[in-house]
Amino acid sequence: ATIIFPHPLLLVIAMSVGQGIAIMSLALYLLGVALDLQTQGGAYIPYEEPAAEEPAPVEGGGTPPAA
Repeated sequence: ATIIFPHPLLLVIAMSVGQGIAIMSLALYLLGVALDLQTQGGAYIPYEEPAAEEPAPVEGGGTPPAA
């Protein structure tokens, strides 16, 4: 509206409404971050796959492989 009717009062009102929306969005974002950290229990630690271990060789007593 301030582009069509460039009055100072309309500009002040538009800037005030925009600032109110920005502060509300910041507050909701910080609330979301706080709730997420509270439910997750702290810092995010990515899951690491355990290192694949080779099976131990079988000693004695086994049947030899067929040739």
